[in-house]
Amino acid sequence: MVTVIIGNSERGLDGATMSWLSEQILRRRNDRTPVCVKVSIKTDGLNILLTTPGCSGGASGGRTPNAEEHKILQLWERRGMDRDNFEIAELNAFLKDIRSL
Repeated sequence: MVTVIIGNSERGLDGATMSWLSEQILRRRNDRTPVCVKVSIKTDGLNILLTTPGCSGGASGGRTPNAEEHKILQLWERRGMDRDNFEIAELNAFLKDIRSL
């Protein structure tokens, strides 16, 4: 199961459309509030929570990621999601990549 959370809005992977992502992120950017995007991936072999820098807390997990989780972390970083000024299109592309895994 993949869940996308932006601020206090939450959608499953299928509901996290480009228009929803844009609406949520642009509204927060226009209000000059930090944009916190969380992507939770929980399946039989995966249990990972990815967050953008705008999320407070920033605590890391208690274990080393497995090989599949490591690939997803690398993809998150390649898409620039570890930067405050990430592109909405890159988040959308990341979610498309997750759908194909």
